[in-house]
Amino acid sequence: MHPRHANLQWNILIVKPNTENKTRLQLARIGYEACVPMQRQLRQWSDRKKWVDVVLFRNYVFVQLDSKGRDQVRDEKIGLRFVQFDKKFAALTESEVALIKGLHGIQAPVQIHCSEAPGTGAEVEILRGSLIGQRGFVVAVNGKTRLRIDLASMGCFAEVELSAADVRVLSLQPPADTERHRNGPFASH
Repeated sequence: MHPRHANLQWNILIVKPNTENKTRLQLARIGYEACVPMQRQLRQWSDRKKWVDVVLFRNYVFVQLDSKGRDQVRDEKIGLRFVQFDKKFAALTESEVALIKGLHGIQAPVQIHCSEAPGTGAEVEILRGSLIGQRGFVVAVNGKTRLRIDLASMGCFAEVELSAADVRVLSLQPPADTERHRNGPFASH
């Protein structure tokens, strides 16, 4: 626990590939507790087998800090950004932190499946490109996020494919009129 701050939360810091441990050490150097769960796994190449330490949550470092700590991490350019949902920093519960820390000691192979791609029905805002600021609903996810943007006053919609990195999740709940967003405004009900 960082001695200067009492209101600490476990946040999720997104980092560049293969820099999780380096980032954890940087955070520890400035006084923050960070967690990078790893597991020793046997990997096989065409010519050999080797035991390697594998990061379980690729590109993620879990760090306990407060808002001043997030500012310090940003100012010192440690990591890329913090995970946010609806403009709020994602904060882990104590039970989630215990689970994440517990994964470190499991002997059986562990696979973690994480995706920043919003699921079908989620409301998102476009962050980049000529459609910046526009909102839409995810209608399909297959490597890219397919968005349906309603043009309600015209009674139609546009569908675009974007990278999940180009959108921000506003709501994970499907809209009340889900059928209209799934089938379009001209579908018969």
